[in-house]
Amino acid sequence: MKKLIFIFCLLTLMLDSLCCLDKPKSNINILDSLVTESIILLKNKLDSLNINNICLEFHNHIADFYIEKHILSNINKIKVFKAPCSNDTSKQKFTLDVIIDKLSVEYSRIETNKALLLRNINISLTFTIISPNSSILLFPVFTSKYSDTVRLSDVKSIEANHYDFAKGSLPEEEPSFLSKILEPVVVIGSAIVTLVLLFTIRSN
Repeated sequence: MKKLIFIFCLLTLMLDSLCCLDKPKSNINILDSLVTESIILLKNKLDSLNINNICLEFHNHIADFYIEKHILSNINKIKVFKAPCSNDTSKQKFTLDVIIDKLSVEYSRIETNKALLLRNINISLTFTIISPNSSILLFPVFTSKYSDTVRLSDVKSIEANHYDFAKGSLPEEEPSFLSKILEPVVVIGSAIVTLVLLFTIRSN
């Protein structure tokens, strides 16, 4: 009896593990990873320039606050100020100009399986450093991409309670072969019926 209980518990644990492994990552978790990677690369460049303080500037993107949060949490050895910086100290600060070129979640259908979607998550960030004497150092654009396959039924859960920029539009379902054939037939049939009715009315 004890052996049976042990086997049952073991099987339950194995099934739970498989379920967890099969559960896709949420969109926001993937974005967190991609953005963090880019910010760490930025931090390394800032460290190499011996920059002690920076003033952040953004360009009214819907995800500005999100990128700012990651900068503040990952760049901890440099004093980070939010624009507009005070006039009396701005001359002593470097400016970090942040442009979010792309931050998107996209889904596309897989023709061989209508229950699955191809998920693509892309980010592209441009960071520009402006020194106190207005000289400009343009960093390369930081781009990252994540692709995987998710179930159509999982979209709601991987987008749950997330920001709008962490959600994607579902592609329209392709019409079936039968509907492609029947649609023109219905249109032609309706046109014939209309002509017959008109002819009948005129005859009467």
